[in-house]
Amino acid sequence: MSKWWVAVAVTVGAVLALGADVVIYEFTPEMIAAAWQPYLDPESGEFLGAGTVSLIDGKAVVGVTFGEPWGGGVISPWLLLDVSKNPVIILLNVQPKEKWTLKAHLRGLKPDVFTPVEAWGTYLIGDNNLSGDVEINLAEGIKEFAPVGVIRALPNTPIIAIRLWFWGVGGPVSVDGIRIVYRTE
Repeated sequence: MSKWWVAVAVTVGAVLALGADVVIYEFTPEMIAAAWQPYLDPESGEFLGAGTVSLIDGKAVVGVTFGEPWGGGVISPWLLLDVSKNPVIILLNVQPKEKWTLKAHLRGLKPDVFTPVEAWGTYLIGDNNLSGDVEINLAEGIKEFAPVGVIRALPNTPIIAIRLWFWGVGGPVSVDGIRIVYRTE
């Protein structure tokens, strides 16, 4: 009898997992504060819209540096994602003072498949004042904002390297974490 319950539990768990998100990357506030850095332009070596990131009351707070009134941000390490698996970026409890945005730097893994986007990257979501948990579908963001050459190349090179560039626009923005999932539904 107990073997039957185990078999049912395993089957139910497998069925539930089919509709669940598969977590690919999870950045806690501590990880963001430790690993996300101001962005240096690879060509000039100068900071581009550099910001700071601090750990304040258990939240990662991206702030503005150098007195830039339009904002500043920090960039993630390089991440690998399979665009064919419907990646979704989830910002957990994002709270802007003014506005925030999320940009990306993209690279195809196959040589010469698509030209890297310029130093300023491409938007995944434009300047906004959304708060709470915010989900950004990566493919939709790329289709809306990336150059046509990148959009056309994605079906031929679905595995990409990406760096996320998280900005506070006009002031700091806090976040309880950033999660990237493959949405399997």
